[in-house]
Amino acid sequence: MKHICSIYFILIFSLTAQIVWGQKPDSTTKYPTVVSDRLNEVNERERGPSQKKILETAFKNFGKKNYFAAMKYYSFVLQDDSLHVEALTGYGESAFEIASLDIADTAFQRLVNHGLSPSPDYSPKMRLAEVKFRKGEYDKAYLLFHDLATVPQVASLKAEQIKIAIE
Repeated sequence: MKHICSIYFILIFSLTAQIVWGQKPDSTTKYPTVVSDRLNEVNERERGPSQKKILETAFKNFGKKNYFAAMKYYSFVLQDDSLHVEALTGYGESAFEIASLDIADTAFQRLVNHGLSPSPDYSPKMRLAEVKFRKGEYDKAYLLFHDLATVPQVASLKAEQIKIAIE
């Protein structure tokens, strides 16, 4: 009888402890839980930072010459939109600054392939040619520089700059 009382005491204690600790006894399997429709509702305070804020943070880090952090924030934007012009440009420029030439090559190549440029004054093809030159791919760099010299929109660039880049 003494053992039965101690077993009964332990059983009562464990059930009480489960309820106190936030666990429910095994009897909850009889009553299925209903998932609320409110789970699909999004509260404005629960959202993450906007793409604009992430870009601003990336620009600030790039301005402070913290290129690794800038690349991290640019990559967040690129996860949502893989052809975001400003993010691709910043990602490529950041990679170029830290001499990660393969990553810079990929970013600038994507800009060139899709004909994207953040501004009329910026030439992703020129940056791609510079990356190819630094990587030692001189034939590809020469073709890109030569192609740039014949494009009318790049006529505003000084011919001396292009000659120096080719040599």
